[in-house]
Parts: sequence; C-alpha cells; structure tokens
Amino acid sequence: MQKVVKAEVTVNGCGRTDAQVHASQYVFHADLEEGQHEDLVYHLNRTLPDDIAIFAILPVHHNAHARYDAIQRTYDYFIHTSKDPFLKGNSALYYETQLDLQRMKEAVDLLPQYN
Repeated sequence: MQKVVKAEVTVNGCGRTDAQVHASQYVFHADLEEGQHEDLVYHLNRTLPDDIAIFAILPVHHNAHARYDAIQRTYDYFIHTSKDPFLKGNSALYYETQLDLQRMKEAVDLLPQYN
C-alpha cells in the first residue's frame, strides 16, 4: 500500500488466518488522504502477487475498524472424495477413504455447543 500511495499507511485487517489457511473476501481498512484512492484498485493489483486481488475500495465512516466492527465471519471446509487437478496446495482436503456421512451429520449437530 505504501509503495503505491507513496506515503506511510497503516493497514488493519479484519482478522488473521492460521498457517496454511486461505482467506476469501478478506477485508482491511486504511486511512488515506483525499485523492490517494484514485485508480488504487488497478495500481494495487499490478503491484500485488498473483494470488492476491483487490476487488473494490469503498469509503467507510472514519471510526470504522475492519477487525473490531466485523459482524460476521464464515469458515468453509472442503473435503473432496475424488481427485481434482485444479485443487493445489492446501486449499482442500482430498480424502480417498469412504466417508461415514451419518456420523459426520451427528458431529455437525454437536458444533453449536462450542460457539
């Protein structure tokens, strides 16, 4: 961010991910001077690595905080039972053994008690 706007900028993320976890629709906030947001999506995307993309930049209230004002977080877990050449790295679990769906449903019913 600092490289693109050519000024000192503090970036505050909405949270953090554990090692080997991938974030989708991650949100952050940064306080920018007037005019520093011009074509920022384009310039950030040209600067960032290929596996990171900025989709939009939106103005928010000056007291808004990406982490502390978040009202919802969603976690998705994927288990694939057949090989998929488009899944690479640690973005999904490839599990070759037959899954016991009934026991999995029973386990899911237990999750609310840990909320």
